[in-house]
Amino acid sequence: MADRLHPIIQQAGQQMAEGKLGRREFLRIATLLGVSAATAYGLAGLPAPALAQGTPKKGGTLRIGMR
Repeated sequence: MADRLHPIIQQAGQQMAEGKLGRREFLRIATLLGVSAATAYGLAGLPAPALAQGTPKKGGTLRIGMR
């Protein structure tokens, strides 16, 4: 699969491994070039984002801002 990726994605992955490129910037580049977020996380060696809880916990404050 790596041979089908855009060369810029491979360069960005290498730069991220070297610490020259941040996680957000790598994901931005990868998704702009058509790679899904899940695949980009896999290429970067990052764990997938955590899923939200099935049921929210009770209590707390909901704040809504409006203009």
